[in-house]
Amino acid sequence: MAKVKHDVELLSTNIQEGSRQQSEGVTSEIRQFVLNHFPLVRQRAIQNGDPLLDSGLVDSLGILELVGFLEHTFDMTISDEDLTPENFHSIQSIAMFVKYKKMVTE
Repeated sequence: MAKVKHDVELLSTNIQEGSRQQSEGVTSEIRQFVLNHFPLVRQRAIQNGDPLLDSGLVDSLGILELVGFLEHTFDMTISDEDLTPENFHSIQSIAMFVKYKKMVTE
């Protein structure tokens, strides 16, 4: 019985670690795209939680570029209803949005 409990705990730890690594991977990919495609972001050396829209680092055309990248890279569809300032406020909020969309569509 103790071995089964140990195996379950080990499996749970591995799943949590894999989820954390996947989460970091999503954020990292989005960050890399933003840095590569928006020169103002590179110049300011922003953090993942820093505002993209409110600061003028990314404009509405930039959001369209970002949507295309997200749909292609993460094999997802982003609807008009998803295009809210909250979902695209920062790299961190974009990553959370992607993870949520992937979770509800699986």
